[in-house]
Amino acid sequence: MWYFPEGDKMKLQQIQTPVLVQRCYFNSDGKLAYEYMGRSEYEMGSCQQSMKRIFAAGQVTSTQNITMGQREIPVHMIAGRGFRFKNYEVHLQQMAKGNVRLLEMSGFPEKVAAAVNPPKEKVPTFQEVTTVWFDIGNDVLWTINKEVHEKLLKELFRIKLKWAENARKIGSS
Repeated sequence: MWYFPEGDKMKLQQIQTPVLVQRCYFNSDGKLAYEYMGRSEYEMGSCQQSMKRIFAAGQVTSTQNITMGQREIPVHMIAGRGFRFKNYEVHLQQMAKGNVRLLEMSGFPEKVAAAVNPPKEKVPTFQEVTTVWFDIGNDVLWTINKEVHEKLLKELFRIKLKWAENARKIGSS
């Protein structure tokens, strides 16, 4: 469970088994981009609503390890203040093993497997470009690459500033 602000109150939210996990990458301009996944849930503002909740709560980060064979893979996460990262670790572990039925393929199990044993042949395109995953039901983003995590933090800051600027423009017109 974790809390996020709702007006003057804090609303309790349960961590759910992930269902809607958006694949993300950084485009040629260095901006966070969502991969087209062919579902209306991803296209109707759900990602933006989730991100708004993260921004409203205040971003925090954590690194949790998942175990694959004999190796521990660090997973770098960003969520809203109060998010129980340790409670989410079990879901990351299950997704890495392919034991969670998501609405769309995430490519996360393949990326984790490639981190443990780099593939000898080229992987499918979406698995190549996906560097960030965004669980829009639980309001958490993650990556298994520390440099991508740092880039993601900067990009989320840029997005938050852009949204604030747009809100000011709308408010002053």
